[in-house]
Amino acid sequence: MKTRILITVLTAFSFGGLGLVGCDETIKEEKKVEVKDDGTVKKTEEKVVREADGTIKKTEEKKVDVPNK
Repeated sequence: MKTRILITVLTAFSFGGLGLVGCDETIKEEKKVEVKDDGTVKKTEEKVVREADGTIKKTEEKKVDVPNK
């Protein structure tokens, strides 16, 4: 009997627990790649995420690759 109750509680928690935790929602995701005449590659990535608790987090990443001369 205890085993059946334990299995029922664990199953309910595994399905219900996912609903309580929530997921991050991506609001905006933008990627840009620019290649200049000299071969320089500039990559920009911007991402805005709404976290499960309602806060908004913005990340911005920039990379510049310069070719060897």
